[in-house]
Amino acid sequence: MTESSCVIGGAKSLKGPLGAATAHLTVGAALPLLALLGSLVLAACGQGQVDPFQVDIRLSPTPPLVGDARVIVAVRDSVGVPVSGASVVVSAAPVESGTESRATASEEGAGSYIAGALAFDAAGEWTVAATVDGPEGRHLRVAQRIRVSGKR
Repeated sequence: MTESSCVIGGAKSLKGPLGAATAHLTVGAALPLLALLGSLVLAACGQGQVDPFQVDIRLSPTPPLVGDARVIVAVRDSVGVPVSGASVVVSAAPVESGTESRATASEEGAGSYIAGALAFDAAGEWTVAATVDGPEGRHLRVAQRIRVSGKR
């Protein structure tokens, strides 16, 4: 009984006595396959995805008080470059119940967007959000909780 073998791309093919081929992967050949499999699993689970933007929301005054507040939104791409030409809408709503306040931000400079009058009509916990529609149809909504203090 004789066996013939050859190594191609890290896989060793063995022919047994009946001519049936069996493949044995070496560690070097298996690693790219495992990496591909891992990437597919992460993509299927929605992990490993990079947001199209980095968004930073700041309020003035800080800490926010009941009344109108100015909202400054910094928008950068996934590698930190300021994004110009985006449409940015900011909103604020009390966590418990109440009226949502919404404003469209204007671009004030490279990647800097300002909404001048977002109304906070009561003290307490609020959710502030920024919705960014950027160039090339990219979209992201980010939200954060804040605490609004009593009157000025």
